[in-house]
Amino acid sequence: MKKIFTGIAIALLLSLSLFAFTGCEFTSFTGSSSNMNHNYNAGVWTVSAARVNGNLRRSVTMSAENLENFRAVSTATEGTVELVLTQGDTIERIALDDSFVTVQHIDMSAFNAEDGRIQVRLNFANVRNLSAIISWN
Repeated sequence: MKKIFTGIAIALLLSLSLFAFTGCEFTSFTGSSSNMNHNYNAGVWTVSAARVNGNLRRSVTMSAENLENFRAVSTATEGTVELVLTQGDTIERIALDDSFVTVQHIDMSAFNAEDGRIQVRLNFANVRNLSAIISWN
């Protein structure tokens, strides 16, 4: 009898965990990196790495206010960093070049908060000494 209750409790916890994570934001990385750190807190996504090659993705749900406040800043001593924003058939590619050493506003007029999640992806090609902040808060 005790095993049955334990099994039911575990099944309930797993179900609640699955429910809690459905629709949540997520991050995934493919590629190679050295000393890469990425953190997300309240609409601010920070990424740093000694070396990185590949892509880092985050899927987010944004309000109209978040779209208006979308900004990026990025520095690297070598390589290229590209910001790719995708929502359905809408794709925007932005090279985070030397003009992004200071915080830049990103035009998000092609995206709509009512159309669902937006995938925010950073593509890295042989990047060294990366520091990037993407914010929408």
